[in-house]
Amino acid sequence: MVPQEVRRNPERERKQEQERLVGERKDCEKHSGPRKHRREPDDESVSVHDAMEGAENRKPPGTPTSVSAEFRGPGRECDRWITPLAKPQGVIRLEKTHIENRVLVQPNDTNHRNIAHGGNVAKWMDEVGAMSAMRFAGRTCVTARMESVDFLRPIPRGNTALVESYVYDAGTTSIDVFLRVFSEDPMSGDRELTTKSRFVYVALDEDGNPTSVPDLDTSSERATELQAAAGRPEAETDG
Repeated sequence: MVPQEVRRNPERERKQEQERLVGERKDCEKHSGPRKHRREPDDESVSVHDAMEGAENRKPPGTPTSVSAEFRGPGRECDRWITPLAKPQGVIRLEKTHIENRVLVQPNDTNHRNIAHGGNVAKWMDEVGAMSAMRFAGRTCVTARMESVDFLRPIPRGNTALVESYVYDAGTTSIDVFLRVFSEDPMSGDRELTTKSRFVYVALDEDGNPTSVPDLDTSSERATELQAAAGRPEAETDG
């Protein structure tokens, strides 16, 4: 006899899993009473209620969920959490996303005037900006938007293009990165600002769908300075 192929029904499995979780929560509350879940600052889980209510918006039907639970005896709190399989999110310091990368401008990077092509400069900015975004999100990130690029000065052949980038703001799935490019003399180290722009990236999960990103911590003095520079580009200097 040829075995018949067993077809899965993701929708039915999802409903069964939800019913099972609700049943376990009721059993838990039977011993300890209903609990109003609260999240501590470093707590990266979500409550059963929140997970059930927002499941449709977070992931497609049939996506598995990693479940952890801590059951305590009668009269004590009973914690019940659902943690999505996505990477836990927390708070990332702005300084951690700060990246500098140097590219020696070669003949094939330049035009007939022996200065770097604007397209090459934009490419270098996009690549380094993506590094900052991925360091912040802990995820693969793709470019969603490139805002106006200001080419202030050329970068001559033989000089180093110093690309500086950092995350200055973040949304639910989007990441705002500020970029500056300096022309640097490789021997003296003298530099001058040549280009600046802002790029927006989106973090993706393993299936290529937009996914949530951490919160950005701008509480330090250095972070405040960097964020102010990104928000007020006219106040930037060549330093």
